[in-house]
Amino acid sequence: MELRLLERDHRHQIECRNDGEELVLRTPEAEGGEELRFSIEAHDTNTLLLRLDGGLFRARYVRRGRDLWVQVGSRAVLFHLLDEEEEEDLAAAQGSPVIRAPMPGKLLEVLVQTGASVRAGQPVVRVEAMKMEVELSATIDGRVAQIHATVGELVSPENPLVTLEPLDADAHGDAGGDPGTP
Repeated sequence: MELRLLERDHRHQIECRNDGEELVLRTPEAEGGEELRFSIEAHDTNTLLLRLDGGLFRARYVRRGRDLWVQVGSRAVLFHLLDEEEEEDLAAAQGSPVIRAPMPGKLLEVLVQTGASVRAGQPVVRVEAMKMEVELSATIDGRVAQIHATVGELVSPENPLVTLEPLDADAHGDAGGDPGTP
């Protein structure tokens, strides 16, 4: 089985297979196709007890539609399960200057100011959804053109939160430069 997941702005492709008493997850994009071998020792509603490298780990998960929250220890991650159409849409939107709410939630913090230069991957806002905090990052190098929401505001999926203006490298230099410098 193959899973295509979106975590923040990073896509993951994971191949899953049963290998006797172990399950094997393989990430083809990792150098050498990194493999993770584990067994499920016990399971209950939304909880798995996994044996990995001789240790036991409790993993909790909640699935709502195509969104999957996974928590192991104190680390929780939100994944969105992608189908082929969403994968194509995501590839087309890669580098979009608009950062949108991925799900219903509350805007906790705006990490940038209008006019600030940002680099692709730099966190720009924090949103709380399902009692979990998610940082959303810039998708392109650019300048913050507009902030669409205010701290404490409830946002719906696809609501624009921040719009970036792409930097023209010839006119403005790199994204780390002074926003006021031509």
